[in-house]
Amino acid sequence: MERTMPNLKMLSDMIKVYDEDMTTVENSFSRYSEAAKQLETLKSDIEELAGPCTFADPIKEFKALVSGVDPKEMTSEEETKVAFERITKNHENMLTFNVGTLCKNNPIRIARMANKYFQEEATKAQSLKGASFSLLSKAFVPKKSIEAMEDRHDEEDRKDQETEVSLVEDIADNRKQNKDGTTITSGETTLNTLINDNDTETSMFLDYAVKVARTKPGRWNAKRALAVLKAVGLEDSGKQKMDDETHQIHEVIKQLANTVEQCMEAADIMLLSINDAQREFVEEMTNFFGASSSVDPFSADILGKEGIQTKDGLGWAEDNDDIVEDDVKFEVKRGRCRELVEDYFESKDCDLKYFLNDFMYYLEDYKDRVAAMENFVYMRTVCVQIESHCKKTPENLWINNFKEELDELACRLFARVQEESGRSIVDLMRLWAKKEDKSASRDMDNLQAILVEIQTRLKDEQLPSYAKLLEEKEN
Repeated sequence: MERTMPNLKMLSDMIKVYDEDMTTVENSFSRYSEAAKQLETLKSDIEELAGPCTFADPIKEFKALVSGVDPKEMTSEEETKVAFERITKNHENMLTFNVGTLCKNNPIRIARMANKYFQEEATKAQSLKGASFSLLSKAFVPKKSIEAMEDRHDEEDRKDQETEVSLVEDIADNRKQNKDGTTITSGETTLNTLINDNDTETSMFLDYAVKVARTKPGRWNAKRALAVLKAVGLEDSGKQKMDDETHQIHEVIKQLANTVEQCMEAADIMLLSINDAQREFVEEMTNFFGASSSVDPFSADILGKEGIQTKDGLGWAEDNDDIVEDDVKFEVKRGRCRELVEDYFESKDCDLKYFLNDFMYYLEDYKDRVAAMENFVYMRTVCVQIESHCKKTPENLWINNFKEELDELACRLFARVQEESGRSIVDLMRLWAKKEDKSASRDMDNLQAILVEIQTRLKDEQLPSYAKLLEEKEN
């Protein structure tokens, strides 16, 4: 967007000024037409105008400037008639000159607008190539470093999974070994360290906690956290609370997950709509640049006699036939601007679909990394609950040991996820930078062809004179 929007804004401003000039021409014609009608009225009622009157329109006042005579002193019918005819003729001459000049310069003006727009496109493409090259140089991680990190993570994951299973199994062992019925009280919550044969609910939570630890180590959610708290013996554990630090981390994780979802949705929309929007833009732009050639043959003949160019010298129109002058066909052809512009926009994003598919793949990977951060949140929540409801006494030493080891386990898992997420971000950045570097190089070549096509036909600030070409052909 940063590359495209400034150029479109610049083009929009140029078109706006162009439109204002065209509107001025329309208004000039309307005023002249109205003046001519009023003149006819004046001619038919000359006596009334020669005497005292309140007629004060622009024609009446301009009469004095043209004739050098005060309107009140022009009493004869002939003088008044001559003055108004002179006024109308001068208006007609000025209008013809101004409109003719505007129309003669129109092809040059259009060409300059196109030239300016594509020059800015080329400048932005060059800047983009430099930026993408710089990013690729900085966002570079040696392959050996990545492999070493992956190997280290695999080994740490294996050990931590074993530790996690062992911790949860130790809960069962400690609960079943305590047969004296000890009850440890702290605050409003009670830690019941005895499992009775009839305590089916606690047994159920304990069995579930052990089963999940064995089958899905490292994967935590609210259900699993509740099962572990119940298995430990923490009553009223349905009210799980986070400390401030864990809560802030959880909020950041949710924001990251939401951002990833929005990126994926935007990528889906781009896959569906980019081609249609681009084709529509190219069609409208080339039609605008070639609008001066959209005249009928009769009008083109009249305008040609006045020196107003109506031929599509730069080749913006869809057809691109050989140039014809006075039924003589010769080898000089119109420009190829439309063809080159269509090629430019078509190749500009020819690999966009493949890029977006790869981008979605990397986003999915990053999404998994973000989801893995949730494991840390629920592991930390268990630790916080135990910390807030269980004092460090000899009777519940094993529970505090469990909490400390689980906390260390959660921190190690979170550190690995952070590293892996960072690598995913670097992968996304490099994928994007490679795409932009390749596209920018291709765009610069295509834009150079467009600019050469425009600029070679702007000699001495004029478009090619086909009459001159025909003369050179005959010689």
